[in-house]
Amino acid sequence: MNTILAIREKRAYGWAVLVAFTINYAFVVVVFMTLGLLLPDIRAELGIDVRGAGWLASSLLIANLFLEIPLNWTLSKFRPWRVSVVAFLGTLAMIFLHALSPTFAILIIARVGLGIFYLSSQPPRTLLILMWIPKKNVGLANGVLFGIMAFFEGMGFVLIPRINAWTGDWRETLFIWAILCAIGTFVWTVIGVDRKSMQLEPDPKPPPQSGTPLRALINYKEPWVLGIGLATSIAGRMTFDTWWPTYVIDTYGIEKTTAGQILAVISIAGFPSSLGLSAIPFLVRYPGLTMIAGGALLAGSYVTMLFTGSILYLFLLGLVNGLAFGFFPLMMASFYNLRGIQPRDLAIVVALVYTIMWGGAAIGPVLAGFLAGEDENLKLGLFVLCMGPLGLSLAGLWLMFRRRPANS
Repeated sequence: MNTILAIREKRAYGWAVLVAFTINYAFVVVVFMTLGLLLPDIRAELGIDVRGAGWLASSLLIANLFLEIPLNWTLSKFRPWRVSVVAFLGTLAMIFLHALSPTFAILIIARVGLGIFYLSSQPPRTLLILMWIPKKNVGLANGVLFGIMAFFEGMGFVLIPRINAWTGDWRETLFIWAILCAIGTFVWTVIGVDRKSMQLEPDPKPPPQSGTPLRALINYKEPWVLGIGLATSIAGRMTFDTWWPTYVIDTYGIEKTTAGQILAVISIAGFPSSLGLSAIPFLVRYPGLTMIAGGALLAGSYVTMLFTGSILYLFLLGLVNGLAFGFFPLMMASFYNLRGIQPRDLAIVVALVYTIMWGGAAIGPVLAGFLAGEDENLKLGLFVLCMGPLGLSLAGLWLMFRRRPANS
């Protein structure tokens, strides 16, 4: 027993902890990212129109707008392993409720519940990094974690339509995925553990520390500006993931499994991009550069994918799109270097960024559904929302002129 405890306290064991956590986190993300692939079957069975489907896609994120900061503030007081176990068990219950939903209303409740429990797993992610990773390696750690998450999300885009084709039923597809999530949760309860100390090093000249962690909402401008830029980008991503499969199936006759594979390329390409960019010290110091380039490439690739039915071109454009998303871990790592940031302050800063991001994510699919109109023409809504990542480029420009490089 003493040997096991000694191994668990070693810093190297932290990588196993973070990888196990991230895989479970990614399993949950797959459920709401792949809704677009199951949406045609869900709409047909439950009689949901295009606007209702837009609300369904966004319902998971609505609770996040109101609960992100309060939950992060509250849950950051507790040890992350315990919080994450409860969060993963709750998401597991909500996935089963998805599969059992007899009506549109129950399905909405399941989506909102999934969003709340998914949200509850975010404070542990921030605190586990602080527990196990030295500050100098936080950028690389974020690259590794977001890369792993991107890979497993991509696998979800491949597996969900294949499981759906095999079962012929969207409910059975979700049941099978829930079983996989249950296995992952069990592994996490065995591998996961908290460490006694935090790795975040105090700033030699910190600002006054009076008040609660909520002061971070006032003290720092970066999360507000970068959060807005991220929100415009995620609005495009959520709109694309929700409506593009239906659009290309109806417009170009592309099969559901093929659409899933193209979406998988987008996610999986984020794996090498996140790792590679996060290992370049210059880009770690200047994350705004990747945001400027990433926003332009994301918008360009999304829009171009609306105007071609070529499978080859779609795969290539999906690859470009996924590589462009490598900005995300670098942007998130930049918050760890804010002057005077403390662990619970950091949890609140990250919560603010995600709150703003979820706002964009929630608005995107709904707005696209309304723009589609009564004739359900999805092209206009997709085009408008897919230009959103250009806001990310503007935020990157602001960051470049606003801040000194990180760790300087």
